[in-house]
This record gives sequence, structure tokens and C-alpha cells, in this order.
Amino acid sequence: MGYFAAEPPEQPFRLFGPAHLTAIGTVAAGLVALRGTRRLSPRGRRRVRTGLVAALWGQEVFYHGWRAATGRWTPPEMLPVHVCSVAVWGGGVGALTGNRALRDYAYYIGVMGASMAVLTPDLDRYGPRSVRFAQFFASHGLLVAVPVYLCVAEGYRPTWRGAGRTMALLALQGVVAHRINRAVGSNYVFVSRKPEFATALDALPPWPAYLPLMYAAAAAGVAALTVPFAGLPGRP
Repeated sequence: MGYFAAEPPEQPFRLFGPAHLTAIGTVAAGLVALRGTRRLSPRGRRRVRTGLVAALWGQEVFYHGWRAATGRWTPPEMLPVHVCSVAVWGGGVGALTGNRALRDYAYYIGVMGASMAVLTPDLDRYGPRSVRFAQFFASHGLLVAVPVYLCVAEGYRPTWRGAGRTMALLALQGVVAHRINRAVGSNYVFVSRKPEFATALDALPPWPAYLPLMYAAAAAGVAALTVPFAGLPGRP
């Protein structure tokens, strides 16, 4: 049970240590390999798309099951309100159905948020000898892989309209998250207070003054991810 234990193993996580660099390299290699999907037939692309979503959802179900089996599933931590959690389920639906708003959300959150999580993961002390380590990088790697695949193989292109729609969804998510936080004592999306661990938000003013600044930073990131595609042809 050591690998699946709830408590972190004796070998803790080390930022940019050998295991972390290996995980980053594995995610990067997977993203590069997606270039080959552009040559697939429509049926082949459909299989890849379905496989990516199945893996994305499968690891999320496993994570919830692991937390429940180890007595660590709690509403303040595990409700699907986190930005990445919404991207897991919403992005998967968008990939399978072609819903444009969900594909936009998955693109911006996956490329901007999940990629940063791969580089600077919040893993507490869970190192490579814990299943949480593997699940974390699988989750966030797939969150990046799904929108990258849609761009590479299926002609998805972000637009300024989609950027604005995503920012509106993020604002709505913040309002909903704050209400849930007040009800269950959580801090989803960090809209009710600053995180208890060290983050860049520590340099900002106290709550609620940091909220518009956090939103502005997200808007800047969304804009930066839209500029390279402005005017390029694509399909929904």
C-alpha cells in the first residue's frame, strides 16, 4: 500500500529534481507526438480525441476514488469547482461535442493554467513514490494535450470572441465558487482568501483588493494566447 498510501512517502517532492524534470520531459514529448495526428484520417482523429478524453476523465475518477478510499475526500477540497476540475469535465465535453465555448475554456485553462501547474506543481510532499505524483502530471499533462490536439489536428483556433467568452465564464465561476466557499468553508479559485501556501498572490493587497488584479492577470494571459492565432483560418 506504500505507493497508494494517503500519507506522502519518505522521499518528498523536489521542485526541478530528477523526477520532476522527467515528468516535464514526458509531458513535452507527448505534446510533440501529437503533431503526427494531423496526418490521420477523420476516423483516426476521432479515436485519438476519444482516447484523450477517456484518459482525462479516467484519471479524475481514479483521483476521487483514491481520496475516498483513503478517507481524504472532503467537500472543501474535492468538489469540481477548481478551475482545472471544470476544465477536465467541460473540456472533455467540448472536445467530444464540438461546443465552442467549452473548447475555448479548455484551451485557455489548459495551456495557461495546467502548463504552469506542470512547471510549478502544488504537490505538498508527494514525490515519485506516490500515486498522487503520477496522477497529478497525468491530469495536467492531459489538460494541455486536449486543446493542443484540437489545434494541431482538428483546426481549432482561439479567437478574441472566445477569449472574451472565457473571461466571462471565469468571472461567473468566481462568483459561484465564492458562494460555495461560504457554504462549506472552502477556498475554491482562491476568491475567498489568499492560499495558505506561498504563491504570487502574497505580493498583492489583502482580500478583496487582490481579486481584480488576479482577474487582470488572467485576462493578460488569455490575450497573450490569442494574439498568435489572430486572423488565422481554422474550424470550430
